[in-house]
Amino acid sequence: MIAAYCHNNILEQAVRLFKQMQEAGFEPDCTTWNSPIGAYARLGKHDEAFMLFRTMLMVGVCPDQATFVTVMHLCSGMASLNQGQTVHVQIFKTDFGFDHVVGSSLIDMYAKFGNLEGARRVFDGLKLRDLVTWNAMIAVYTQHGYGHLAFQLFAQMQELGLKPDKYTFVSIVKACTSIGALDQGKQVHCFILEGGYESDVYVGSASIDMYYKWHRLKDALTVCEAVPQPNIVIWNAMLSGYALCRDFKEAWGLVESMKSEGFKPDVVTFVCLLSACGQEALVEQAFDHLESMDTAHGMKPSLNHLTCMLDILGRVGRLDEAIQIQQ
Repeated sequence: MIAAYCHNNILEQAVRLFKQMQEAGFEPDCTTWNSPIGAYARLGKHDEAFMLFRTMLMVGVCPDQATFVTVMHLCSGMASLNQGQTVHVQIFKTDFGFDHVVGSSLIDMYAKFGNLEGARRVFDGLKLRDLVTWNAMIAVYTQHGYGHLAFQLFAQMQELGLKPDKYTFVSIVKACTSIGALDQGKQVHCFILEGGYESDVYVGSASIDMYYKWHRLKDALTVCEAVPQPNIVIWNAMLSGYALCRDFKEAWGLVESMKSEGFKPDVVTFVCLLSACGQEALVEQAFDHLESMDTAHGMKPSLNHLTCMLDILGRVGRLDEAIQIQQ
């Protein structure tokens, strides 16, 4: 019953039943504790969830894998590295100190606080590293601008006989893009083709972005054509690429093609469009796109869209209008 209440986010009933169990002399087991901890975490009530976790430890119930994974996410949400390090110590008092699933959560937690050394220590200390663990560490290095270290791990992973999956390829393509590693990027693209991932939209999107940033338009188009059912992610990647290469005629044509295929622009599409307008200081067209977000598509401009607009107005010296937008 407690699990059912928690699953449906009826926490008052769950907590009441939980206390009734304790008052009746039945101490909840780990699985029972996990239900309200997880429910509080899902609802963003991090303090309440963490307090339950501490109470669980105080009454002598040993956490399991699911508990620690949830609590690691809690620490990230609470922006508390100290709490995370305290839980890390607690993990090593149990049999989960070398668990690869818990380890991946620890890596993610340390990375979110920018503690890459802590993340790498966890990674190096794991007895078993599955593909998820390798992907976690590769993604960490890529996201923090250490593409060369990500590529080193990618090579080590293959030497150990682990086959990359789509998540690996998305990260490693982005890593190659960030460090301008053209030769490695082309090599990774060969691995993508060998693994049969060229039709994946997210791998395709990352590859399109990579080739466009190197101004290899033909290669980018080849990647796009390999995706049998392109979604908005692929369309946006192509649009961003055309804007980057200042091929505005193709960019506007792509938007019309996208609409004719039944795809509606999203917030990213409009960032791409405004960026394209900014390249040529097309102020009126930019205002038209900004207005159509609300009137035609029911989207409110975000900070990214307004920043693009401020950049365009600044380029043409229309500072009064820029100040009005800021206000």
